[in-house]
Amino acid sequence: MVPLEDGDEETATTLGREAGDVDVVIDYLWGRPTEQAIPAILKARTDRSKALHWVQIGSMAGQEISLPPAFLRAGNLNLFGSGQVPSEPTPSWPNCPRSPTKSVPAR
Repeated sequence: MVPLEDGDEETATTLGREAGDVDVVIDYLWGRPTEQAIPAILKARTDRSKALHWVQIGSMAGQEISLPPAFLRAGNLNLFGSGQVPSEPTPSWPNCPRSPTKSVPAR
């Protein structure tokens, strides 16, 4: 767990140390915590070509972030949004499986 009350520099250092090589981030917060976390984690990765999947599912800390484009080029960052998904396929998703069957790497 990384406390977000610390100063920006201390928080960034801790985030990088603790989460530098994660594969997936499930982000309930968005806002300022995400603005701090994305650069800190990308800078700390030992292999920047390895994908970091960032799944935005909530905005408890803010509705927007400011992300310099250099961070989109600095590593293999994949931003996704996820909301409530119907339990059954809908007409707009005719080939949607009823439940996930396997993980597929993003490209």
